[in-house]
Amino acid sequence: MSVASAIYQETCNVCEVISKFLGKTLKTIIQNRQLAANRIVAQQLIDLGEFRGMSVRDLTSELNSRTMAEWK
Repeated sequence: MSVASAIYQETCNVCEVISKFLGKTLKTIIQNRQLAANRIVAQQLIDLGEFRGMSVRDLTSELNSRTMAEWK
């Protein structure tokens, strides 16, 4: 029984490590896609005249800051 328990425990540890890695990777992919979308949204908002005094870089930075704050 102890050998089976040890094998089971080690297998669970491997699965947990893989699960955590895949979870972090997926979160990073989603965040990066959102940050890319923020750049497009910033350009569209400025083109529409919503934020006349801001540059695309400034508005993108603000949107990215808000996005990262929501993820924490």
